[in-house]
Amino acid sequence: MKRTRTLVRRVVPAAALALGLAVPSAWASEKANRQDAGEKKESELVAAVAKLLVVVNDIKVSQDLLVKELSGLELACSVPDLLPLPKPGTTDAFGFCRLDAQGRLEVVVHNQGGGVAAPSKTTVDFHTASAPGFLEVTQDTPQIVGFAEAHLFFDFPPDCVGGVDSNCEFKIFIDDTEIVPESNESNNRVLGKCSGPIV
Repeated sequence: MKRTRTLVRRVVPAAALALGLAVPSAWASEKANRQDAGEKKESELVAAVAKLLVVVNDIKVSQDLLVKELSGLELACSVPDLLPLPKPGTTDAFGFCRLDAQGRLEVVVHNQGGGVAAPSKTTVDFHTASAPGFLEVTQDTPQIVGFAEAHLFFDFPPDCVGGVDSNCEFKIFIDDTEIVPESNESNNRVLGKCSGPIV
């Protein structure tokens, strides 16, 4: 009996439409409901696929970033990276005013990379009152293994001058001849200032 009712519900509306007759509202409503349900499921499926694509894209971006970070870490662990080291707790130019017991400028060349840095050159340009306005002094820098440092000492010229906030300015150039392949070349040059008395 149930199968017969189902067949009637399917055949009668189709026959009515074929004959140009009005379809009973109950049958029309049922058809509309089925159509709405199908469209809703289709919309939900499209939304689910869109969310899945977003997740897949996020995973790919995260994977690319991880590979990039690991590559950078591998580079830092296998390649030297030389830079002048300021006094602990300082972040400005005055942090590079290191003086030894003889009143000389002490330049600490630090290798923050894991690779061995070959022997190189370190240059200090002192700002002077006499022409041409600077004095360039270069010293040999020994080989520096990873995460180690070398200490170099430079005599201040007697006419070293500074700006309004210092009495002696200078520039430090690590690996001045760029002989050492480094993971970061941009941190080799800094401005230094001394404001206190220079012995």
